[in-house]
Amino acid sequence: MAKVSTTVKAKRARTRIGRIRTAIAGIDYLCSGTLLERFTSCGKAGCRCAQDPAARHGPYYDWGHMQDGKLVHRRLTAEQADLLRPAIANYQKVKELLRAWEVETERLIDAERPMIADPGRHRGNYAEMRPSMCGMRLTTHSRVNTWNTTLLSARRFTGFMAQLRPAPTAIFYRR
Repeated sequence: MAKVSTTVKAKRARTRIGRIRTAIAGIDYLCSGTLLERFTSCGKAGCRCAQDPAARHGPYYDWGHMQDGKLVHRRLTAEQADLLRPAIANYQKVKELLRAWEVETERLIDAERPMIADPGRHRGNYAEMRPSMCGMRLTTHSRVNTWNTTLLSARRFTGFMAQLRPAPTAIFYRR
């Protein structure tokens, strides 16, 4: 099988990202949450819904979504529910497209700036390495960016850092 050059890989990734952008740009309505269709009984003894469960009142449409960190429910009309259904489906589609965009971006970065094969033998600038290559992740705190070593044991991390020349500073302060 013939090897594909990095420029071809980059071009393909950019083409796929362009398709993703076009798909996202074509979406009008977008809402997160859940749309529920409910039938209720009123509780009156003489009402038809008291004798026959199939004769309950409704449908009533409730939209549940997060707003300012709290779950909010809102009652909708049938016309609003008809508009909200595709908006919720569009939200799911956009989430999938964003995940695909992220994958393509990683491919693009790898094609434009190939990574080293073995991070344990790396002697160059550690800023060129992705944190995931050495089993670490970058976390952001309010005042300090720091390498988080939760995925590595202290021994492996110490051994990895000792191999780097010059010894990097792991803390970057914001201005």
